[in-house]
Amino acid sequence: MTIQLKTIIFGASISLITACGGTTIDDDMGTEPPEQIRPTPPISTLGTPGQVQALRNEVSDGFGLARNSNFFGPKNGNVTYEGTWITGMTVEGSSDINTMIGDMTMRVDIGGDNNPVTGRVTGLNTANGNAGLESLNGALTISGNIDGTDRRFDAGTMTGNLSGYFGGDQRRTVSTTANISSTSGWRDSVAGARGDVIVGTTTGRVVETDNLANIDITTGAFRVDAQN
Repeated sequence: MTIQLKTIIFGASISLITACGGTTIDDDMGTEPPEQIRPTPPISTLGTPGQVQALRNEVSDGFGLARNSNFFGPKNGNVTYEGTWITGMTVEGSSDINTMIGDMTMRVDIGGDNNPVTGRVTGLNTANGNAGLESLNGALTISGNIDGTDRRFDAGTMTGNLSGYFGGDQRRTVSTTANISSTSGWRDSVAGARGDVIVGTTTGRVVETDNLANIDITTGAFRVDAQN
C-alpha cells in the first residue's frame, strides 16, 4: 500500500492527510491574546513630600498676612505674581487621588480698567496628600479683576482642559472651571508693602468630555507673590 503524506500549513493549524483512511488530525496552534499592559502615567513633577508640605505651608501662611491697607494701594503698572494653587480633588474608583497642585502666574494691570487680572496655572499634578502621582497635560487660563477700593476680586475664574489617567487605564480629558472667591485679594508681606502678595480661595467643577469616570475638584487655595 502506498501512503502519501501531505502537509498543509494554513494560519496556525497543521493537517496530516493519509490516502488510506482519509483521516485528518488537527493540532490547534492558536496563540493566546497578548497580555494587556497597564499604561504608565507621566511621572509627577511635584518633588518630595517634604517639598509639597512646604508649598502647603507657604499658601497657608499667606492667609495670615494683613490685608493691604496702604492708602495708595498697590503701585500702578503691570505686576506679575507667581506662586501655587492647591485644590482638593475626588476621583470615583480611586481613593488615592485627593489633591491637585499647580504653578500659578497672575498678571495684574494695576490702575487699568478695573485692575484686570490674567494668567495661567501650569505644571498641574495629582497627588495623594503630599505624595505626587501624575503630571497632567494642559493648563488653566486665569481671568478677572480686582476692585481698586476694597482690593478684593470682583470676579475671577480659572478654566481649561486637562488630560491624564487619573488612576485609571485610559487617558481622559476633563474641562475644568475654578471660581476665585470674592474674599480673595491683596495682602502685605510686611507693613507698607503695598499689596505684594495675593491670596484667595477657589471652588470649582469638572465636566468630563469622555464620561469615563466621575472626577471633580473641591475647595482650593492659592498664594502668589509679586515678582517686580
